[in-house]
Amino acid sequence: MAKLFVIGLSSKLTSDALRSYFFRFGRVLEAHAVRETVAPAAGASAAETSYSGSDGAGTRAAVRGKGYGFVTFARRAAADRALSIPHEIGGRVVRVSLVEDLMHFPATTSKMPNFSGFCDDVHAQAPRERRASAAGSADSAAVSPTASN
Repeated sequence: MAKLFVIGLSSKLTSDALRSYFFRFGRVLEAHAVRETVAPAAGASAAETSYSGSDGAGTRAAVRGKGYGFVTFARRAAADRALSIPHEIGGRVVRVSLVEDLMHFPATTSKMPNFSGFCDDVHAQAPRERRASAAGSADSAAVSPTASN
């Protein structure tokens, strides 16, 4: 038995769709696209919401995927086949990792490993570059230390 962690899923992807996709690699024992219930967005359609609440009031709550999920295969060979190729599910490129490999991440305060490498570092550097250029323009307006008194 082998369990995979899949990150980058569409928020609308269901567990059944995840199972259907990975079935081509071998027998899937379980597939779970992690979902959460949130307050409905303004203008949310009936298809995006469900009734919830034990008070019988029938309050509406939106259910959406959190962007990750898990797939458990009956055999490790099936998981290895799934790990051997890149994946695009629902028009999105996703990353697939063996769960036991994720257990080797150093302990952090969060429950999930840091996937900061999943995003492009250019976006993280842009604000620093803007601050540096803004500071440079402010420095050029100041009086030069070589100016005579």
